[in-house]
Amino acid sequence: FMAATLSSDMEKTDKVVTFLDESRALGLSTLAPDVNQSAWMFVAVDARTIRHGLGALKGVGRAVSEAIADE
Repeated sequence: FMAATLSSDMEKTDKVVTFLDESRALGLSTLAPDVNQSAWMFVAVDARTIRHGLGALKGVGRAVSEAIADE
């Protein structure tokens, strides 16, 4: 649920920060963006871990993010 919530407002940094703070308060951990493992959107790795989406990085467009993820 939290991965979907984060993905829904990726372009709004202030909301992402708020949701990340809320997820930490709930005991969830967020893995840093990783060009080898991240997708465009935030992804649930397991029940307590979320992988940061490349689409939430400033200055990185969707086409570039998806090309990186496809590599």
